[in-house]
Amino acid sequence: MTTTIFVEQLEFTGAHGVYEEERREGRRFLVDLEVDVADGPAATSDALGDTLDYRALAQLILDVGAGPSCALVEHMAAQILD
Repeated sequence: MTTTIFVEQLEFTGAHGVYEEERREGRRFLVDLEVDVADGPAATSDALGDTLDYRALAQLILDVGAGPSCALVEHMAAQILD
């Protein structure tokens, strides 16, 4: 079995885009992410350390958004998934 963790409508402004003005001025991004996590110890332990912390997942998305500029949204998405 799996548990699904959702991060929905996480908003940030990032300096990403093909055109210089997009990178200079920044653009608003909204991210929805769905992650399937195999049920493991968290199903019985009720301990945060035994599962994927959705706050840490959201922070990872924000870190990529604040990171180096990407020309393509697809490239930024791949960095989030990595």
